[in-house]
Amino acid sequence: MTSDEIGDPYRLAMRARVNGETWTDSDSSGMLHSFEEMIAYVSRSETLHAGEFFGSGTVGGGCGLETPSLAAAW
Repeated sequence: MTSDEIGDPYRLAMRARVNGETWTDSDSSGMLHSFEEMIAYVSRSETLHAGEFFGSGTVGGGCGLETPSLAAAW
């Protein structure tokens, strides 16, 4: 997927379904730090190269510990 196919990175949908049941439904609008801020912070101590993958973590409700159904399954 290319950046022009993604659209607005601050409005990306995130849904997790297990056996057809939706366990979480959120989006990236509530990010605590922008991608620009995260990249600026990391680049203070790391060399970032073109084409590298940068992971930002989960969105609110995207962690299993925040999801009662998933936490109970553990």
